[in-house]
Amino acid sequence: MMPAVQSDDMPLENGHQEEAENDLWAPVADAKLVKSPTKKKKKKKRGPIINTTNCKYDVVRECADSLGWEEDPDVDGHSGNFNVQWFDTSVLLARVAKLKNFQRINHFPSMHVICRKNHLCNTLGKMKKVFPKYYCFFPKTWTLKAQMNDFRKYLNTSAAHGKTFIFKPNAGCQGKGIVITRTPMEIAEEADETVVQEYISNPLLISGKKFDMRVYVLVTSVRHLSVHIFNEGLVRLCTEDYVKPSGSNMDEQCVHLTNYSVNKLSDKFFVTDEETGGSTGSKRDFAFLNQYLFDTGADPDKVWSRIETMIVKTLLAGLPELIQMYNSCFPHSNEGFTCYEVLGFDVLLDQNYRPWLLEVNHSPSLNTDTPLDYRIKKAMLTEVMELLQVQYEDRLKEKQREKDAFQARMEGRRAKLTETEETLKQLAAERMEREDALAKSFRRIYPCEAKEDLY
Repeated sequence: MMPAVQSDDMPLENGHQEEAENDLWAPVADAKLVKSPTKKKKKKKRGPIINTTNCKYDVVRECADSLGWEEDPDVDGHSGNFNVQWFDTSVLLARVAKLKNFQRINHFPSMHVICRKNHLCNTLGKMKKVFPKYYCFFPKTWTLKAQMNDFRKYLNTSAAHGKTFIFKPNAGCQGKGIVITRTPMEIAEEADETVVQEYISNPLLISGKKFDMRVYVLVTSVRHLSVHIFNEGLVRLCTEDYVKPSGSNMDEQCVHLTNYSVNKLSDKFFVTDEETGGSTGSKRDFAFLNQYLFDTGADPDKVWSRIETMIVKTLLAGLPELIQMYNSCFPHSNEGFTCYEVLGFDVLLDQNYRPWLLEVNHSPSLNTDTPLDYRIKKAMLTEVMELLQVQYEDRLKEKQREKDAFQARMEGRRAKLTETEETLKQLAAERMEREDALAKSFRRIYPCEAKEDLY
């Protein structure tokens, strides 16, 4: 007799049925008791904080926003939580001295030593007396308030015969107050707050017009001098054909002055409507200029090498005062990169492709009223911000560093001055290496091993 086969439809014995039901629902019961692990949401990394209360240029805020930077909610910046502070004008020494090691500000104290026309004249004039062969890139210039007698003596020499002179207000800009004359003493007696300069009468011309160059230079440190030049910039043309100065055309500013603010008022001023266009119009880019130099028989690399040398020598001339003022604001333990500055060097080329320094601007205009301006300035400012290497966490790191330093002092562990200097030099070298790695359109011109012999 065959044993009975248990069918799925047949009822189990009570005990076995209860046990089976318990087994059936066991996984469900367990699932209710054991909570599945939940993934923690990663906190979004905060960007650096920038304070632009004293900046009128929207392009600065636009560049910061594109990098994920945050605008400082504290309008006055009194909370001190910002990483970067941006000013359109020079800043007071007291404001700079309040900054902490993790913070950055876009001006150096005492940069006027090369950015005010009278100070630039004095700074380069002193160097020219000692190194006449190396400081011959600046036209003969006198500050009338202090050098009137020297200017008179020069006018009585044969070298001054037939020369044209240009008067510029010490703190002037945008071509305001500029006078061109061949009878300078008629003006000099009443022009104390001006500099007078020999007019360069043989400029290189583009389409028959005089032009100059706005070259953007980034200085990231003066304590450990670090200088970069931007590969792009503006070529600014006059709107009238150039004619050598004479009694009949001295007042024709659009012939002799390359200032944008002067020439934009002319009916002949025009710029291309396309951002990519930089080869036509009253404003052009350096890509056009380099091609123009090559086409007219010059070596663009040699021309730029001379310009770079001129820029570095200008900064070296003012460096002692810049370092002194920086050190007066910050303790020895400061890494030396709290201040940075974008400078605008105005350069003129003569018919021999020789560069002449006209002036240095400590707050070059960041107006973007033409597509060309917008393209060049936005790219330049974005890269400046990247080269600063700031992070939101820098504030926390600085607090920890201060805490460790305080603990070391309490325990009587003080580093020797020589050890601190070596550490700061090493930190500066590492920072400069990172700058070079981050740079795209900026290139380092100091320190530069290839040109060590020139400085």
